[in-house]
Amino acid sequence: MLALTALGSGSLAGQGAVLSGRVVYARGRSVAVVGGRAVLHEVSMTRQAAIDSTRTDAAGRYRFRLANPDTGALYLVSSMRDGIVYFTQPLRAAPGHTVAVDSLLVYDTSSTGSPIRVERLLVTIAKARSDGSRDVLHVLELRNPDLTTRIAPDTVRPTWRGLLPSGVLQFQVGESDFSPQAVSRRGDSVLVFGPVQPGVARQLTFTYTIPADRREVVLPVDQAVGQAHVLFEDTAATLDASRPMTRSPELVDGRPFARYSSAALPAGTSLVVHLPSDRAAPERFVPWLVGGMIAALLLGLTVALRRRIPA
Repeated sequence: MLALTALGSGSLAGQGAVLSGRVVYARGRSVAVVGGRAVLHEVSMTRQAAIDSTRTDAAGRYRFRLANPDTGALYLVSSMRDGIVYFTQPLRAAPGHTVAVDSLLVYDTSSTGSPIRVERLLVTIAKARSDGSRDVLHVLELRNPDLTTRIAPDTVRPTWRGLLPSGVLQFQVGESDFSPQAVSRRGDSVLVFGPVQPGVARQLTFTYTIPADRREVVLPVDQAVGQAHVLFEDTAATLDASRPMTRSPELVDGRPFARYSSAALPAGTSLVVHLPSDRAAPERFVPWLVGGMIAALLLGLTVALRRRIPA
């Protein structure tokens, strides 16, 4: 949490702002990073850039002065250790105030350690498209339980690996805490080669497409999941699970969805999605209904004309 305090008298009072905090090295106990480089970044509609830098003092503290802070911009402080850049949470700077920033933690790196945990799983399956295929949004929250940042030992062994449903198409990495260059697909697996820092969970987002001819899809649970949610835009779809899951209706952007939820799923849980035939979808009957209405109108018109013609 950041704290705002009013500046005292001086040239900055009423217009400038100050951001101050500490860079701390976390290795079982917190140790101040002395002489470390702290960099201030500004993110706004007009620019995204590093705007200042300084060295931390004997207590690991840094201090930045903003003569004219942009109240519409976000500010972040970063510091690097072992080639990994760590950031504070985004914050705003108000003119005439001092912003006390949360301590910025930096870590050692390691390619081994406790398994990366899947804190949360969210799978959203959209309605069938005109060709019968279905788009899927897959969101994972990954947590590193150790006090070292997990890195990939090489370009073959990832920091984390998970299974995809077999035979899905058009895999694409979405906006998340991992860049598209740090995530790849290999067969029916998704591989993360980017670093996974300790502390808060890191979000991994990707999309793929279920082919039109698939009526049954297995969602692999190859490792324990803290929370699991599967949403269907087609509320006629169902989910068979080997563990109890609750089903409930939900509105997403005004659209009805069916949600299946579970507090936890152990590795090996069976999740089988049953998709209704796209031929049964109401929109498939629209051309037939329109054609039938036109035929009925033509028939009625023909009968009416025959009645007007004298024998």
